[in-house]
Amino acid sequence: MALAGDAFPADPGPVRPRAGTTRIGGIAAAGSRLVGEARAVLPRGGLLPADSWERRHQFVLTLLWLHAALLAALGLLNGRGATHSLTEASVVAGAAALASWTATSRCFREVAASLGLLTASGVLVHLGGGYIELHFHYFVMVAVVALYQAWTPFLLAVAYVLLQHGLLGVLHPEAVYNHPAAIAHPWRWAAIHAGFIAALCGACLTTWRLSEDEQARRLRERSAAEQRRSEARFRALVEHASDMVSVLDAGGMRSYASPAWERVLGYRPEELLDHHAAEIDHPDDAELTRRFFADLARRPGAIDRFEVRVRHKDGSTRWLEVVAVNRLDDPAVGGIVATSRDVTERKQVEARLEHQASHDSLTGLPNRAMLLDRLAGALASRQRTTAVAVLLLDLDGFKLVNDSRGHAAGDELLVAVGRRLRAHLPPGALLARLGGDEFAVLLERVADPAESARLAEHLIEALRHPLDIDGREVFVSASVGVVKHRPGWAKPGDLLRDADTALYQAKTRGPGSWAVFEPGMRASVLARLERETALRGAAERGELRLRYQPKVELATGRVVGVEALIRWEHPDLGLLHPVEFVRLAEETGLIVPLGRWVLWEACRRAREWRDLSGEAAPVVCVNVSACQLREASFVAQVAMALEASGLDPDSLELEITESAVMRDAPEAWGALSDLRKLGVRLAIDDFGTGSSSLGRLRELPVDALKVDRSFVAGLGRDPGSLAIARAVTVLAHDLGLVVTAEGIETTEQASVLRALGVDLGQGFYFAPPLPGEAIAELLAHGARLWDGAGADGGVSVDGVPEAVVG
Repeated sequence: MALAGDAFPADPGPVRPRAGTTRIGGIAAAGSRLVGEARAVLPRGGLLPADSWERRHQFVLTLLWLHAALLAALGLLNGRGATHSLTEASVVAGAAALASWTATSRCFREVAASLGLLTASGVLVHLGGGYIELHFHYFVMVAVVALYQAWTPFLLAVAYVLLQHGLLGVLHPEAVYNHPAAIAHPWRWAAIHAGFIAALCGACLTTWRLSEDEQARRLRERSAAEQRRSEARFRALVEHASDMVSVLDAGGMRSYASPAWERVLGYRPEELLDHHAAEIDHPDDAELTRRFFADLARRPGAIDRFEVRVRHKDGSTRWLEVVAVNRLDDPAVGGIVATSRDVTERKQVEARLEHQASHDSLTGLPNRAMLLDRLAGALASRQRTTAVAVLLLDLDGFKLVNDSRGHAAGDELLVAVGRRLRAHLPPGALLARLGGDEFAVLLERVADPAESARLAEHLIEALRHPLDIDGREVFVSASVGVVKHRPGWAKPGDLLRDADTALYQAKTRGPGSWAVFEPGMRASVLARLERETALRGAAERGELRLRYQPKVELATGRVVGVEALIRWEHPDLGLLHPVEFVRLAEETGLIVPLGRWVLWEACRRAREWRDLSGEAAPVVCVNVSACQLREASFVAQVAMALEASGLDPDSLELEITESAVMRDAPEAWGALSDLRKLGVRLAIDDFGTGSSSLGRLRELPVDALKVDRSFVAGLGRDPGSLAIARAVTVLAHDLGLVVTAEGIETTEQASVLRALGVDLGQGFYFAPPLPGEAIAELLAHGARLWDGAGADGGVSVDGVPEAVVG
């Protein structure tokens, strides 16, 4: 076996080319050089614009058709006969037709026209008997073909002339020449003609090349002029534009900066040249700029945009919107063109809108949307060893402040409460305002189950201290509902719902209380919701009832008025007393439509009694809530109820609680004045329990006062109650007001009140609230409910059965 090294021959050394190969290579190289030099000297051809070519071609076609007609006429004049003449002329006409065929290419039409012209020259010489002078027509036609400035028709024309002279001179010399020497030596004379053709070709090519050079020069001048105009327009636009323009290389270095950079950011253009675009960026955004331009540089022709923070020369931060296009491959640009616009104001507006969307406009605290978002995040990322807690706070005394001191004071109170709560929260807790006087606290990690309860007590205690509102101390308290989330429980919205349930329970325990949610609480809330839903449709279903409690003239025992009291005939729970649903109606706003129904129904019933008893019919008294009194349309509603029922205004008395009048004093007094103008009677209910000033009582446009039942109950055993009743009676009479005592339940109370001079009495001692039919029956009998001598009320009086009055 041979060794591995023996498998390869020894290095033969450099290979030497053979002599013949060297000569061939040299000839080829010389030929290539000659071709290159010829191409540099000769015209390129085919550069005529379409419109110029079309004009020249139309000239050639006209000349061609003219030759066809003239050749036919020449043949006839020379006695060739019609057939012979038309046959030779038709060849030229056929070429003209092919050259006129627009569906063909430009080259085809050029070739057809050129062959037609040279054929016309041959026919002319033939018909002329071969006269040497007629050969000049060939030279003229070659010059005409040169008008196309295209190599194919030009070379074809030259070849046609040479071959036609040579071949016909040999085969049929009389068709070409009429000179004996030419007939004897056709190739010699063909060569002579070739020489003239060569000279003509030189002249045509020279003219042709000069024409191309002139066209190229004009094109360059137009291009340069357009470039200058374009640059001028660009400069005018860029230098006076508010947007900042830069040209950057592939590495992000600036090679051009417009003057707007100095106007907008304070940098002179020359300060930015040969510096990277990211050098003036905010430190946190510099890498973003570098990545942006590096990525754009890899995508020719691409357009992209981004927003970036930059440093103004004065040190402030501005926002720029940058739109950049990659023009690195464009010779006229050779870079990335970036247009920057200052969008700082827009970004500030967007930031404000985003803040407003997630924060409360009054207190600046996070709102419900932000709370739910944070709560969702907390639930998704909570640790297994910790819980999430939500505390829902509602101010107990806010409505009183808002109603008595105005909404501006109420808003200031909410801001102060927000500050107070935030100051007493542990680190990491989120305080949000959900609306109205409701706040929420989110604790994202609660390790100790009692932590949230302790925080509820702490916040309640923090609000017990007075708040400074407009230089005056204001006291409010808060009720708090607490819910703690455990794995497998509810969604974010469900936690707020359960916290609201706990808050509702806390409110039932009194102001300043707190409660932790328990599943059993849901049942009571559901029952409340069901009752609210049922109450909303009670009037439409005919479930509301009115009972009328008589008002007795203590001096005579006559029934002079009745108070309309609402009842709800619940389909499942039976007849419900107002205490079981009026508070719910006030909390939900249903008290307004309920009060409207009571007003219209009471007016309708009072009209029936007026028709039945005439002047003896009692005045009907209707209670008006503070919500109704604040309604702008309330006075109009009263007027419509009177008009619809036909009741005289002086047969209607509206009872307004003392607190309702004093909370919104200007608004309430305005409504009371308008009601007095209607002729309606007005009474202050529960007098003595509110916060009115006795000195301002004389300013109220009212007709009567009702002494609260709490003072009546103390008569006979509480000297203070007697003193208050006596003082109110004297004061009211001095002001010309009628005094009514409510809640009378004993003979002693009735006797004492009559002795004090109280005008009217009302209570179960005389009669409970009665149906409208019972009042009508009572009026029909003309009964008195008290004889004024101490007889018990609530019994058969003056012949009226006890069943009727009871």
